[in-house]
Amino acid sequence: MQYKKKFNTTNKSFKIAYCYIVEAFCQDYCSEHLRLGVFTSFDEALSFIAKSFYKSAKNNISYIRENDNTWLITTSNDEIKNQTVRNRISNDCLREEEIDAREIRIRVDSDNFILLDDGRLAQIGEPFFNDEIIFLKNKE
Repeated sequence: MQYKKKFNTTNKSFKIAYCYIVEAFCQDYCSEHLRLGVFTSFDEALSFIAKSFYKSAKNNISYIRENDNTWLITTSNDEIKNQTVRNRISNDCLREEEIDAREIRIRVDSDNFILLDDGRLAQIGEPFFNDEIIFLKNKE
């Protein structure tokens, strides 16, 4: 008697997400590099920075483009006000983290995230929360 294995296949297609990552270089000499949030638009990222670090409207925030996919936030009127930023640890657990930001950047990422049918972002390879603070290793 022969047994046939039955395989169920589902064809799913994913859209690669064009995300805007807010990154902060912290501590003395920018020794700590953090990802503070993942956003679906540049305006959302700028609003988060304005609200979290400058207490002003996003229209008052200035920035310069460092390269094709990175902007450095350069507001000359205000110093960065180091704040506590919300950090999601799990679906039902939030905590506030003190951020000692020296430099803040917005970086485009089009390699590591996909856009789900319901509009949420998913990180390729590992689960994440959009408002989860992640320690990033400095590129050497």
